[in-house]
Amino acid sequence: MARTRRQALLGAGALLAGLSGCSGVDDGTATPTATAGERTYDEGIGEPVSRTVRTAAETAAVRSTLVDPVGGWTDSQWLVADRDDREALYFADGAAGVDAALSLIEDTEFASALVLVHQHPVDACERWELERLAWGEDADAPAGSADVELRYRAVDREADCEPDPRGDVAATFVRVPARFERVTSFGVRVS
Repeated sequence: MARTRRQALLGAGALLAGLSGCSGVDDGTATPTATAGERTYDEGIGEPVSRTVRTAAETAAVRSTLVDPVGGWTDSQWLVADRDDREALYFADGAAGVDAALSLIEDTEFASALVLVHQHPVDACERWELERLAWGEDADAPAGSADVELRYRAVDREADCEPDPRGDVAATFVRVPARFERVTSFGVRVS
């Protein structure tokens, strides 16, 4: 029986797929790849050095005299890249964790690193633990631009927490062992 051109091409395609490792058989050596639409990053750190400042939702936990956030203070991100940026920070009265955040900034070697501040609303009975920091150059933006993603895990704060519909505001200070001038794309994942 003679093979048609279509049958021959299908057979050749199956052979090439098998030879290229696309046979569909999992031999345990494959590395996971990003799914369609998922951003990949040049650099990443699991459990990066970070500290959190937290306050009631009526106000932001931290602000800067050098930053004018687009969406407001309680849902913002910016960089602390030098001592001037550090001196521009001021904290809400009664905010928890201020000394630890300032210590992280003071211990940062600004010649080779910077601190990213991510401020966000959070449920009063929940806290977000930072699990991963990822970043990479933004090739579509001016030099010195970076894309950044933070991955958190939400955990209960305490067993006897009183729910508050207003929630709280938390500011995560995370040390980034790289230098860039601006964040052009910022993403957050919470699981």
